[in-house]
Amino acid sequence: MLFHLAVFGCQMNANDADRVRTVLLEIGGTETDKMETADLVIYVTCSIRQHAEDKVFGLLHNTMKARGKDNVVNAITGCMARKTSSRKQDDYDPLIKRSKALDIVFRITDTHRLPELLQDYFPQLSEFGGEFGGIFETIPTQIENHSAFVPISTGCDHHCTYCIVPHTRGKEVCRSRQEIIDECKLLIARGAKEITLLGQNVNRYYFGERSANPYRTDFAELLEEIAELPNLKWLRFLSPHPQHLGEDVIEVMAKHPNICRHLHLPAQSGDNEMLQKMARGYTVEKFKETVQLARERIPGISITTDIIVGFCGETEEQFQNSKALCEEVGFDKIFIGKFSVRPNTPAAKWADDVPLDEKKRRYHELNEVLKQTAKISGARDIGRTVEVLVDRVDTESGMAQGHTNENKIIDFAVGKRGTDFVGEIVEVRITGAKTFFLEGELVTKEADPVSHTLKTKMAVA
Repeated sequence: MLFHLAVFGCQMNANDADRVRTVLLEIGGTETDKMETADLVIYVTCSIRQHAEDKVFGLLHNTMKARGKDNVVNAITGCMARKTSSRKQDDYDPLIKRSKALDIVFRITDTHRLPELLQDYFPQLSEFGGEFGGIFETIPTQIENHSAFVPISTGCDHHCTYCIVPHTRGKEVCRSRQEIIDECKLLIARGAKEITLLGQNVNRYYFGERSANPYRTDFAELLEEIAELPNLKWLRFLSPHPQHLGEDVIEVMAKHPNICRHLHLPAQSGDNEMLQKMARGYTVEKFKETVQLARERIPGISITTDIIVGFCGETEEQFQNSKALCEEVGFDKIFIGKFSVRPNTPAAKWADDVPLDEKKRRYHELNEVLKQTAKISGARDIGRTVEVLVDRVDTESGMAQGHTNENKIIDFAVGKRGTDFVGEIVEVRITGAKTFFLEGELVTKEADPVSHTLKTKMAVA
């Protein structure tokens, strides 16, 4: 049996895909990077915006058109899945009704049930007698071992009014500290130089029961414990919530040099009335105080953010407040999203009253601010020598691409030494800056070859 994984959206989806891959390889699957030869295609989805769902169904339609209905089994998991089921059952997820090409839908927490769900399509799986534990008990099989993602929690209790995550991922559940530490140790032993801790609100992590103190967070303590693990070069986390990012986390970041000098802090809006309507739990003033504290304690830190334009009732003045926040803070990168209504959220009951053309205008206007702040940030970097974790090499051109400690993308030449550099941390002098990436030249000695246990590639869209 061949299978193909297509990954859409955020790092949480990529980690989910790695765990799904583990199960499929264990039951006899063989991965392929060619959609046209796959017997099973699994879409690990994000549904934060309507566009992501529309894209998945467009791909399903194209697959059925190219392959025919009976020549490939299509499955959806991730944020879009509500009910674990298949077309061959009487009571199945409504998603299956939307596309004749879709055969299986499963919640990511039901990944262990894949052998059962697939038996109707691959009868040979009836001979599989093994069992799998929960999603976090399944160790991910990664495409590249040098950079790893470790979820520390799943679900969300925050209920921002625009967000569907609490309805798709469920209530916030935190993994045990020992389970997280053990997985990090295993990944480091496998060759991980960089670990990114993941959670819908990663800095809401707590030990034990939340009920005793609903505002409790033990994230700073966990972050420090992982930072002290031997041989861990870089440690990151995504995405913290500004309401819960306190001085304790910033102090731990400042204390440990292997915690990357990058903070992704989603503002979502620069207007207090909009933030209240979004149920974000902080003010613009509090957000700016957090940014100022981070920059004071961690000089040179890169700060990125998310902004939603065109949220329900957003006036031009309120949009201009978001624009002013971005100009004042000078974010290194802004992920701009045009608001789209998601079902089962409080915002779904409100009028989506900002016209699409106006959302597009605001998007492009804010993108111009991003171009200017990114240009200033890049200009500051020229002449610096920085460490770069190499992600990929084009062997034909001899050009490598990697990312810096501050999570900035950089291109540089490595010549004929090619893929020996992938997964290595090398020194690069920054020689130029484009709008959204840097250019540099290699200044280190030749890196030692990296031993890869997996040479397969995963399609990322």
